[in-house]
Amino acid sequence: MRLEVFLKDGPLTKLTKSQQDRFISLLKKARSPDEEHGIVQSLLILGYAVIEK
Repeated sequence: MRLEVFLKDGPLTKLTKSQQDRFISLLKKARSPDEEHGIVQSLLILGYAVIEK
């Protein structure tokens, strides 16, 4: 799993590698679909998409 910028002009807030790793860790530990959806929506607002490998 990784994060990828999907906005043409770049993300609204540039996340450091450690911040990206933290979001990925939170996604992996999500206890419910609602919690996972909230994290993914937060990332989308910032300009990042979650790419699953």
